Amino acid sequence: MVSQKKLEGPTVSEDGAELQFAGLISHELRTPLYIIREAMTAVISDQSVTSQEKGKLLSLVDRNTDRLINLVEKLLLFVRLGQPQTDASSAGGKGDVINVREMVHSTIQSLETPGKEPLSAVEVSIAKDVPERLQVCGDSLLVEQALANLLANAFQYGHSASASKCPAVTLIVHTASRGSSVVFEVVDHGEGIPYEEQEPLFRVFYRGQSGRMKRPGGLGLGLSLTRLMIESLKGKIGFRSTPGDGSTFWFSLDTGK
Repeated sequence: MVSQKKLEGPTVSEDGAELQFAGLISHELRTPLYIIREAMTAVISDQSVTSQEKGKLLSLVDRNTDRLINLVEKLLLFVRLGQPQTDASSAGGKGDVINVREMVHSTIQSLETPGKEPLSAVEVSIAKDVPERLQVCGDSLLVEQALANLLANAFQYGHSASASKCPAVTLIVHTASRGSSVVFEVVDHGEGIPYEEQEPLFRVFYRGQSGRMKRPGGLGLGLSLTRLMIESLKGKIGFRSTPGDGSTFWFSLDTGK
């Protein structure tokens, strides 16, 4: 089991992965662009395509356009978070203030997708000593996005293949170190992460070989981005996982006490 520790991962340059980066990006961009081009060619030029078929093709274009937008947004955020940043506190600013309970519930609601299992099934437990408002060292939207990333991953992988466990995901928010930090823990009951895949889990481009990690269309940027988000807020991030018994991903932010 991996203890609660701060995980570190190399940057693109440190890993000598410039060519790998270019290859992955080219592949991820080419696939949806090719689909969009072929679909639009059929819609515009193929007279035999029916109205119903045109509707399906345009839906395909819409999905792949969203895929491209999501990819570009991830890449832009990855580049921005990888740049040297000025700490809000050292610059004389105090950073954003978030309402912890409101942020938790709005983040869960933002992940609701029609046709998919509702994320309202997530069990939420917020300790009484968690402050109502938390001042973060930077942009509060990064906290919401980091939490959303961990929740989405947990919900996707949080179902046990051998047994039905409810809820699939539990979100626990509590204080630590005598109230000096607030900890967000996202617990799933999935297959867990093999021990050999745990150490590099937060590295850039790492996708692993297990069923949990080997997902079509992934760049291996999701957890790396989440790590960068939390570290840009001067927080800590880590996980615990036992193969066959689920995983807990967590991050902590200082309260200023």
